[in-house]
Amino acid sequence: MDMGHGMHMGSGDCKVSMLWNWYTIDACFLASSWHVTTRGAFAASCIGVALLAVCLELFRRLGREYDELISRQYQAAAAVARAPSAAIWKNGRPRQTVESSGSSIKSNGSNSSREAIQTLAGNADCCAVPSCSQQTPSSSSTTPATQQQQHDAEGHPGQSSRTYTYRVTPLQQLIRALLHAVTFGLAYIIMLLAMYFNGYIILSIIIGSGVGKFLCDWMVVRITVGGEAEMVQSAKGTLGKDELTVCCG
Repeated sequence: MDMGHGMHMGSGDCKVSMLWNWYTIDACFLASSWHVTTRGAFAASCIGVALLAVCLELFRRLGREYDELISRQYQAAAAVARAPSAAIWKNGRPRQTVESSGSSIKSNGSNSSREAIQTLAGNADCCAVPSCSQQTPSSSSTTPATQQQQHDAEGHPGQSSRTYTYRVTPLQQLIRALLHAVTFGLAYIIMLLAMYFNGYIILSIIIGSGVGKFLCDWMVVRITVGGEAEMVQSAKGTLGKDELTVCCG
């Protein structure tokens, strides 16, 4: 075996090289059964390798799309679960409390009037004395607006966000695992083909990867404009996603 030029065992045998080469006839890949004997067979091999790279990009996209589908389903389930709890809150307070406080004000209207008159009379007597100073509001007193802000900051169910944790079903996890296994296997087959250092095969891998990215990973971005900030709601493609290299799936 010549490490520089390859292994030649006779006419019609496989030619395998550990260095860059441009073998066409008698080139072998992965197994002795993949023995190229004609130029047409070698062209078909290059096309097949390019299609493998396209399939790799396709399964990568399918894996991401399936994860996004599961996420959208659970987001809808969380919205349905949150709706009943939000319906019983009004302006940061339970509706029952708001209604009961309104009825108590109506029922105790006369008592409140008498208390207000007594308070005003007491304040008038206090202010009539020269040595008595009127009490100023302390720093601890709060206005209704401040009380509302404090009430909102306490994290009541109607005002704060909630976190719902969902776990995918065994069937969903199985589908995710199968998609990952297929992607992983294709990536390693392509890596092994590249290790034959055949220039035509490596160019086929590069071209197929580019075509697969163009066809199977067309990025679509949805942007919400308005309010105080502009936020990218969803980006289908590689925006904000970690890409895996070919050698490791």
